[in-house]
Amino acid sequence: MKKTYTIESMTFKEISPCKGSAVWLLSDEKGMPRKVSGIVELDAKGLIEKINAIYSREEPLVESLKNRSEGDTFTIDFTGFNEQHSFPERDIYQNMRRHEQTQGLGRNAWRIVWVLLIMGLLMLAYTGVNSVVSMKDNFSTPLQRTR
Repeated sequence: MKKTYTIESMTFKEISPCKGSAVWLLSDEKGMPRKVSGIVELDAKGLIEKINAIYSREEPLVESLKNRSEGDTFTIDFTGFNEQHSFPERDIYQNMRRHEQTQGLGRNAWRIVWVLLIMGLLMLAYTGVNSVVSMKDNFSTPLQRTR
C-alpha cells in the first residue's frame, strides 16, 4: 500500500537527559490528518541518536520521517513491511483516530465538573441568602394584636 504524506509540523522534546519524544503531524493525499509519535534516544550532547516508533506498524514511516523537514511531501510503500509482518492492508487505525478524538474529552470533563460544582454552590448561596432575607422580612414587621 503506497501513501503520500506532507509533513505539516514536527516537534521534538527532551524528556530526560537521554530520552525525548518526537511528534509529526502529517496529512495524506486526501487531506486526512495523522499524528505519528516516536521515542528519541539522545547522545551526551543532546543530539538525536535514534528514533523508534511507538507502534510497530509505523516503523517504516518513522524511519522515513527521520531525515525529512517540515513541508516535505513524500511517498512511502508499506507493502513489503506489511507482508513481512503479516499486517493486513488498511487505512489509519480507526480506533486510533477515535482515541485521539476522545483524549480531549477527558480534559473537558473536568472543566464541566468544575462548572457544575460552581453553579451548584452559587445556587446554594442564592437559596441561603433568599431564605435569610425572607426571614428578616418576617421578623421586621410588627406583630398585630388580635382582640
